[in-house]
Amino acid sequence: MEGDQIAARALKAGIDAEHKGILIENCRGDDIVIAPDGISGNLIFRTLMLLCGAQSYGAPAMMEKIFIDSSRARSGFDGPVMLAGAMAGMRKEEGK
Repeated sequence: MEGDQIAARALKAGIDAEHKGILIENCRGDDIVIAPDGISGNLIFRTLMLLCGAQSYGAPAMMEKIFIDSSRARSGFDGPVMLAGAMAGMRKEEGK
């Protein structure tokens, strides 16, 4: 299962991770939600951030260049910029 593989890779990288399956209602306020595709991610984002007021750092697109997808409906872009910076730092440490 892909979710288990992602959690295992995160654990190997030293990140406390647990795959909670499809039960999004079991997530806490500080959990990271990873959507299986863009359409689901958009629906999850709009529900959690725009309706429920959850915090979002954006959605990193897994490609060669660092790209953080976000929404023009946000009040600021500090989170996506911080996420892009952190990902760039991680890439630099890996030597890529």
